[in-house]
Amino acid sequence: MGSHKIAADGHAADDLEASRKPTRVSVNSDPLEKTQELGVDLATTLAVELQRKTREGWLEENREAIEAYNQHVAEHGVFSTACGASAIVSNCVKMV
Repeated sequence: MGSHKIAADGHAADDLEASRKPTRVSVNSDPLEKTQELGVDLATTLAVELQRKTREGWLEENREAIEAYNQHVAEHGVFSTACGASAIVSNCVKMV
């Protein structure tokens, strides 16, 4: 099972040890001391922030498609809505 570390925002990131690469980063001393006091893992915090930014970018890139899909579902429902909760799949296919 992968390594789980906690970032500053409280989220866990998986398998950070598997692909770590030593690097040097200059940071202000006050925040660095605070992270050390709180036991915040900077590599995990960086990974979580990167995941967050990547997700935000993906959502923005796909915003119009997501809105169009949501509008379609609001107007027409989803495929399974027409079939009912207990319908047999073959009956649903016949309806299409």
